[in-house]
Amino acid sequence: MNHVAEQWQPSAEQLSRLRRYEAWLMQLVEGVKTRDQLEKLASSAYRGDESFLQLIAEAPLADDFERCVADFYCFPAQVDRIGNRRYYLSHTDVRNRIWYAGEFTRHLLSHLAGDYARNLLLDRLRFMVWHPNSADDLREPACFVQYRELAAKQPEYERKYVLSSLDDALKLEQFPFLSPTPPELVVQCLELARSADEAEPVLALIEGREGPKLKLDLSFPTGVRAKVGQSMSSASFLLLGLEFGRILHQMGRLGVLEETRISNLLQHMHRDHPDLLYLLLSDELDQDLQPFRPIALNWLFDLANSQGRARLTAMARDSGSSAIVLSGSRFLLAAASLLQSKPLVMNKLDYGSAEWNSAQCIRLLANVRELDPGESHSELVQALRRFEPSVLRQLIGCTDSQFGPILAALSMAEACELWELIVAAEAQEAEVEFDAVRANQLLRDLGDKVDEVLALVAETQRFPITLKRIKAMRSGPDKKFDSMLKRLSQEHIRLYGLFPLKDDADLIQRYQYLRAAPKEASNKFGYERAGNVREAARVGLINLASTAGYADLAALEWAVEAKQADLRSELVTELAHEGYRLRMEIDQHKPKWVIEKNGALLKALPPALKKDPALEPILSTFGVLKDQAGRYRAALENLMVEGTQLDQGYLENLRRSPVALSMLLKLFLVDAAGRSGRLDAAEQGLLNCVGEPFKPTGPLRIAHVVDLLAEGSLADWQRWLVDQGWQQPFKQLFREAYVPTPVELEAMKESCRFAGRRVKSRVAAAILSARRWKMTCDPVTARKALGAGVTAHLELPEVNHFLAESETTVLDRIWFSRGREQQAVVLTELSPLAFSELMRDIDLIITAAAADSDLPSKETIDARCQLLQALLPTLRLPNVELKPPFALIRGKLANYRLHLGTAVIHLMPAGYLCVVPAPDSKRSRLQLPFVDDDARTQEVLSKLLLLAADHKIKDPSIVAQIVRGAAEESPEPAQ
Repeated sequence: MNHVAEQWQPSAEQLSRLRRYEAWLMQLVEGVKTRDQLEKLASSAYRGDESFLQLIAEAPLADDFERCVADFYCFPAQVDRIGNRRYYLSHTDVRNRIWYAGEFTRHLLSHLAGDYARNLLLDRLRFMVWHPNSADDLREPACFVQYRELAAKQPEYERKYVLSSLDDALKLEQFPFLSPTPPELVVQCLELARSADEAEPVLALIEGREGPKLKLDLSFPTGVRAKVGQSMSSASFLLLGLEFGRILHQMGRLGVLEETRISNLLQHMHRDHPDLLYLLLSDELDQDLQPFRPIALNWLFDLANSQGRARLTAMARDSGSSAIVLSGSRFLLAAASLLQSKPLVMNKLDYGSAEWNSAQCIRLLANVRELDPGESHSELVQALRRFEPSVLRQLIGCTDSQFGPILAALSMAEACELWELIVAAEAQEAEVEFDAVRANQLLRDLGDKVDEVLALVAETQRFPITLKRIKAMRSGPDKKFDSMLKRLSQEHIRLYGLFPLKDDADLIQRYQYLRAAPKEASNKFGYERAGNVREAARVGLINLASTAGYADLAALEWAVEAKQADLRSELVTELAHEGYRLRMEIDQHKPKWVIEKNGALLKALPPALKKDPALEPILSTFGVLKDQAGRYRAALENLMVEGTQLDQGYLENLRRSPVALSMLLKLFLVDAAGRSGRLDAAEQGLLNCVGEPFKPTGPLRIAHVVDLLAEGSLADWQRWLVDQGWQQPFKQLFREAYVPTPVELEAMKESCRFAGRRVKSRVAAAILSARRWKMTCDPVTARKALGAGVTAHLELPEVNHFLAESETTVLDRIWFSRGREQQAVVLTELSPLAFSELMRDIDLIITAAAADSDLPSKETIDARCQLLQALLPTLRLPNVELKPPFALIRGKLANYRLHLGTAVIHLMPAGYLCVVPAPDSKRSRLQLPFVDDDARTQEVLSKLLLLAADHKIKDPSIVAQIVRGAAEESPEPAQ
């Protein structure tokens, strides 16, 4: 064994080099202003690109760079200014600088390392192993003074958090060392090794062929402690928290990845941290490591004997059973044997109890995904029948895959499909709808055995939510249900759609409650809980659609809205009564009464007439239609956003309501071949933009702007819409369109187009909640389900607990995943419609909640430009020219440049013109080709009209600004 130092203190020469590098590094990171720049700095070092090499060449320590970096890295207690990258502080600026400075140094060391750095890292690793109780690493660095001063300037809750982080920095859970920790050094020593011989000292330590038997003394200096607390070998100590994937990769690179070494690592692996076992038994094991999977399976099975059960139980207790996937019936039978020897008492499975630990051990062994080659289902069933039924009834609650053989052994093989549905449903998140149709069919198929099977489900105590839903489908609400609905209980709202229906009145009553619940929640609760109630009501409506026999939620909506009108009365659109003549018209897609008396129009119905019983049915029907108008508009927009196909049932229900029909006739549809058109109400076909009818191919759906872009018909339809003077119920033709940029396509799996934008937290939180984004913790991100198992993730790096905890926050990258394992999804796998709507969600946040700049996105400006391009011929403004992002206006008094995003006006060639928009209550509304209340577009259009006829401006303050600007500098004609 090589000599091991008794103390870890730098020489004067090493300390001098350390200080030189520290001063250079501080100057480097303090010159970086943003997190993006810090990240690029660390990434540049990781890649070793040209800019990084230039940085090294220009550094004042170039002659002795390797030793300076190695000394800084290996004597962390001596570093007083930049801190240690394990100090994860709440203060964002400090945290970023510490983390990225540490990452930069680590990559720099890997790039520069020679014999000096490699030997110094190995010396430090040996010192840590032989002297784990040394106080040399445990003094509080001087930089903590700076952090405490920063904390004093923060709000009270933030100050407490920072100070707590400082205290915890010297209370590390596994190692009483500053970074780099022993496992980090193991990885780096192997990465720097150029041959098997250079790697041998490190391999000897982690395989237990060298090193002492450790017994850690917990009497560290004041305020410092570690949570290891037991005797162990040096190998076990080093394997705590080790990144085994990187270790095995380096062993493969060096040609020393062998079965005996894997067995040694498994043997010395700490029982509380079986990360190597989890790696070798994971679902996504690399092809190069597949030959070592049988070794891990055999090693785990050997632990199932009496000598190894204590270690197996500890592994299951501390790490759970779901992290590994087993194969082979022997594990399931071993779990049954454990249950046979000591049955579980299900009502005593308290966390940490002996019963709970035993249950975790059994679940670990029973987590068998598939049988081994050559094993048969029937053989496993026969083997299981040797156990008592009571053992099998407990075993089935411990496995998520091999319930089929257990059910067959219990003579319940016909319940296999139902059990599969229950397992899958319980694993889903609460906001995912329950497949009630299939569940009902499977329950009917069980016949007389249904109660016995459901009793077995209840015995497992693993499926409480799904069992409650099944009971709701069979029996209806209990006595407490109504009171829970009044409290807007989310689970009861979801269950409300699953109860058996009595009649159409019952269907409408539930539909109305589920529609009204989100509005009631928004009046009672904050945005987060109101958003959860909104999502629960959506799931409740989907469940109700399934219970009522409709294909989906949209079909339920249109059918029930039609039923509501039918149950009220026949719709009367015109009526004469006591000298009054009442006529109903559709105005901006809403019902409106036109009231005449003696040929004169009245603004409103006289109060006395409102109480006339003869008019009550008609007024009631009118009220229903008025309420329905808002729901129709939202429902039609959802049909477009979700790409829902419109079958004849949809169209027939829409035709039954004049309000819905008026909206549909102003929208454009697309068929399965991608051809767009407007609905021909008479012939039930489509008309193209020149009025020619054509028969659609396949089912229709409401066209999205990306569909029209792909067809190349968007501009034609926009001009046609404006020429006709139509107003759509929502933004369809002039909707913002978002397509992946070349940078995003190159990145493949993420989008950073909104990264770095600072927004107002509360407004952002409210918009995300309204757009069905969900917040998750650790780390805090916003996520949204896009369908087909794909989820979008928006990272929020400055959020520690909840989004609205600080006044502003920064948006980061958006990435996509599939399934519970969050497998990365490339952008090209997303539908253009889903991508566009997702980016529109985030752009809405930028538009409404920007805290750093009022400048909107390129897509928003493009949409306004398209709108103006279509409107200009109708407005007859030849003196206006569009050059995005500006509109150039040649007035009679001056020439102007109007920004289409911010509505800011500049006199040309230079000068600012201040025109303050009138308050909303006094502002005349210009009719846009859509109903949406787009205030900024209204402002842009009104300013454009004002300046195009500047000689008619009557406001003296505006005229004075124009005349003064024109006098100061004669403007040139707009180019």
